[in-house]
Amino acid sequence: AVVPESAPIGSAGGVEAPPDDLLTNLPPAPEISPRQILNWEKELIGIYISSHPIDPVLEQVRGLNIASSAELMDADGSMADKGVRFVGLVTALRRMPTRNKEMMAVAQLEDKLGTIDAVMFPRTWAKVQDVVHENAVVLVGGKLDLTRGDPQIIVETATQQIEASLADRPVDDSS
Repeated sequence: AVVPESAPIGSAGGVEAPPDDLLTNLPPAPEISPRQILNWEKELIGIYISSHPIDPVLEQVRGLNIASSAELMDADGSMADKGVRFVGLVTALRRMPTRNKEMMAVAQLEDKLGTIDAVMFPRTWAKVQDVVHENAVVLVGGKLDLTRGDPQIIVETATQQIEASLADRPVDDSS
C-alpha cells in the first residue's frame, strides 16, 4: 500500500509515533562527579574545558607561595636549590630501582600552565608512595634542581591533605 505523503505517521504504515513523554520514562541516571566529567573531557578532547582538577586546591592555597610550572620552567640560576611548593595533577609516574636496588620515582606534575617533573629519591618515595599516584592532585615541597637540563623538583614532602597541611603552617602576616 502506498502511503500518501500527507498521512500522519502510524496511520497506514504501521509505525507508531513515539509518545511525548519518552524522556520522562527513562530510569534516573547515576550522579556523575565533577572529576569524572573532567576525566571525560581530557580523554575525548585532549584538554580540560570546564575547569582543571587542581582548581579546588588552588582556591585553598591562594595567597601562599605556590609556584606555577611556567615560573619553574623559566627559573634562572638564582632559584637553583631554593625551596619550592607546587600543586599539580600527577599525569605520569615512573618507578625505577636505584643502583642499590631501592625504589625511587619520577612523577610528571601538571598545573594549568604546563608540566614539571618531580623526583622522589628512595627515602622520600618510601614516605609518599601511598599519596603520589596517577590522577592524584598533590602539594609537593622540595628544592628546585636546574642541573639536568629541564628544571625539576627534588621532592621532600608530598600530600593530598592540602587543608591539613596548611593548618600545620604558621600564619604569615607579612602579606
